[in-house]
Amino acid sequence: MIKENRARVVRDIHVSGVSNVHGVSYDGQHVWFAHGELGEVIAVRPDTGERAKSLRVPADAGVAFDGECLWIGCEDKIRRVDRDTGEVKAELVSPAGTDTSGIAYHAGHLWVGSYRSKLIYKLHVATGKVVKKLSSDRLVTGVTFRGDDLWHGSVEGGAKDSELRRLHSETGDVIERQELVGTFVSGTEADREGRVWCGDPNDGHLRLIELAN
Repeated sequence: MIKENRARVVRDIHVSGVSNVHGVSYDGQHVWFAHGELGEVIAVRPDTGERAKSLRVPADAGVAFDGECLWIGCEDKIRRVDRDTGEVKAELVSPAGTDTSGIAYHAGHLWVGSYRSKLIYKLHVATGKVVKKLSSDRLVTGVTFRGDDLWHGSVEGGAKDSELRRLHSETGDVIERQELVGTFVSGTEADREGRVWCGDPNDGHLRLIELAN
C-alpha cells in the first residue's frame, strides 16, 4: 500500500534576477541551482537566499554534489565541475539525452531523470555506463536521495500541482507520495534535516519543503 501525505512549504526564496530554476543541489553550506536562461549555476545561503557565488557554466537541467564537485546537466551532457573555479573535471553523455531533467549523486552513481520519457537512469560515474533503468507513470522533474531513500519530483501534464515520490531503488515501485498543491517542482535536493529543496521553472523561486510523517 502506498503511503500518501501532503507536504508543506516552510521557506520560499526568490533570488534577485532569477526567472527560472532547472536543478537544485545542496553541499551542506549553500543551495546550488541551475539558472538556465543565462547558463549559470548560482549558490545561495539557505537561511537568507543571499547570493554567495555564481559559476558561468552550461546549465539547463539537474545539479548534484558528490562531496567535492558539482555534476551539472546541460543538453545531452553531464559535467563534473569544480565548485570554486568552474573548471570542468569530467564529462559524460546523459542517457536521457536532451530530455535530462534531474541529477542525484549517491554511493558512486549518478541517478538521472528523463522528463518526457518518465524514466530514471542509474549510471556509474567512472564509466558513464547505465546499470539500471526505472520507470515512472508521471513526468520526472527532479531526483534526490533522502538518506538512502530515492525520491523524485513529478508532475502530470500541464497541472501545477506536483508530487514528491519515494521509490524502491531496485524496482522503481512507488512507496510514498507527498502532494504539493499549487507548486511546480523542477529540481529536488534533500538537506541534512530530511527536508527537500525544490526549484520552480516558472517563477524562479526556491522552496524548502517539509515532508509529512
